[in-house]
Amino acid sequence: MRHAFIISFTILASCSPPAANAPPASGTVLPASLELARDPALSGPEDVILTFIEAAAKKDADVLSQCFSIRSDKEFQAILEKNVSADDLSEIAGMFKGASIVKTTMGPDGVTAVVKVKLEWEGREFEEIRLHAEGSAWKITSF
Repeated sequence: MRHAFIISFTILASCSPPAANAPPASGTVLPASLELARDPALSGPEDVILTFIEAAAKKDADVLSQCFSIRSDKEFQAILEKNVSADDLSEIAGMFKGASIVKTTMGPDGVTAVVKVKLEWEGREFEEIRLHAEGSAWKITSF
């Protein structure tokens, strides 16, 4: 009886689909849309903030736009549309130069978060950045 149980369990385990959030098997080719959704730079609230800080330093409007949600405040519309002026990119770069993450608080709903960032910009000590999960990627909604 014990032997039959072990065989049954082994067969069942080998037929079970992988967990929904498990990484793809080695060598698996994902469609481009899934590869973007699994972008490790946007996979968690802190990952997005670090990506945002790096993109701000490089004044990279393309990467900055990927960090923002379509739900973000209207003031970020130009970033979403990649229509940011050189002056605005310089201001964002200056604001987040030397910034570091202090604390991340996940919302009780599991799809919102607030990341507190320490700044070295014009006497402003901290900024709280709000994020929202969109599929498997996190995006900035406001700060």
